[in-house]
Amino acid sequence: MDVQFGSVADTAPEGFLARRVHFTTLVVLDTPTKEGPQSRTIASAGFGTRDLPKPITGHAPGRGHEGAFPVGRLDQVKIAGANVEGWGWLRNDEHGRAVFEELVLGIVDGNSIEMVDVKYTVEVDWPDDDPMPTIDVVFTEANIGATTFVMKPAFGAARGELEEQALTAAFAAQGDLKVTASFEIVTDVDDEIMAGTLVDLPHDAFTVPEPDEYTPFQVSRDGKTVMGHLGRWNVPHTGFLNKRVLIPRSPTNYASYCKRPRHTDRGKAFTGPIVALGGHKATAEIINERLADPKYAWADVVVMDGKIGPWVCGTVRPGTEDNVLHAAAGSGISGHWLNGELYAICSVSAEGFDVPRPTGYTVEAFDEGEDHYLAASFALGVAGEVAEEPDPVSYDDVLAAALAALEDDDADSTQALAEA
Repeated sequence: MDVQFGSVADTAPEGFLARRVHFTTLVVLDTPTKEGPQSRTIASAGFGTRDLPKPITGHAPGRGHEGAFPVGRLDQVKIAGANVEGWGWLRNDEHGRAVFEELVLGIVDGNSIEMVDVKYTVEVDWPDDDPMPTIDVVFTEANIGATTFVMKPAFGAARGELEEQALTAAFAAQGDLKVTASFEIVTDVDDEIMAGTLVDLPHDAFTVPEPDEYTPFQVSRDGKTVMGHLGRWNVPHTGFLNKRVLIPRSPTNYASYCKRPRHTDRGKAFTGPIVALGGHKATAEIINERLADPKYAWADVVVMDGKIGPWVCGTVRPGTEDNVLHAAAGSGISGHWLNGELYAICSVSAEGFDVPRPTGYTVEAFDEGEDHYLAASFALGVAGEVAEEPDPVSYDDVLAAALAALEDDDADSTQALAEA
């Protein structure tokens, strides 16, 4: 007979990450562990849990019990035969996000309960011809006091996982949803909007798929939509000379940034603002000051981890003044991360994480008399008179050549010193 303790919500409580944790096995009852000459068995007859919720701990330095941090809470436990499973949530803080990321990457997903209110028996068997005794511990009574994410659980099947969501954290819609394809949401619900106060934004602007090549941030020709990469994976920040600083992947699907619900013509999208008029500084106080005043925001976007880097797409805010829009269209964007989580995106003149333009052209033109494009670097000829172009040189080729030149300079300096 199945026994259930506590209950778990369908959506994350305030202060917790969006995806629910499911412990497919917390512990296996009436089954001895395999720990060399020692074994432990937890009897089902006397097993239960203290009043829920109970702590979830983890992210210990050695990924065991010792030094583990409180990273979440266990809300529900279910005993089904010999298997005990549970459900809970991870905190939206530094350690909770770290455990979330390790679960996503499959690095640490083992689980070990901490028992309280225990009673047990111990049997020791030491035959004369064996160098070591066998020790069998049977817990006749025990309750769950907490559970911990560990690297080496006593029960091999004991593990936790993140439950899948029908939609990414950046999107939500009210009503019955039908997910028909990636980034496509259909809902039959008519959202009630106060007359004259809100404009339905185009849903398609928030679901633009990432292209196969990196794309600098850009504003559409009609000045209504935006898209581009916030940076590239594994390409270091240009402002640090003595250390390699990379863009972190979001363990929460950018839940700390994409959290402003905007009405679209097909449900809602949870977005974050792009801020102009001032760039960004290093302190959280200044970021909060900028974000507190809506006049600094000129676009609303969603962010998702793509193949190349964080991919941004969305819309220009209705009513944005022309001078602000033109300045933003001629600028790049720069993210501001705190404790590995994206909190702000600002318009800047020079990005820290560079996303260079394609190297084939600087100015693109179209000759209406011929059905083709002409491209050059501020040197466009007329159709039919374009000089033969040299072989294309990529950004990576230029960087490699520069590094090689530096190595040659070092070698020449070393030789000169040796000859002197």
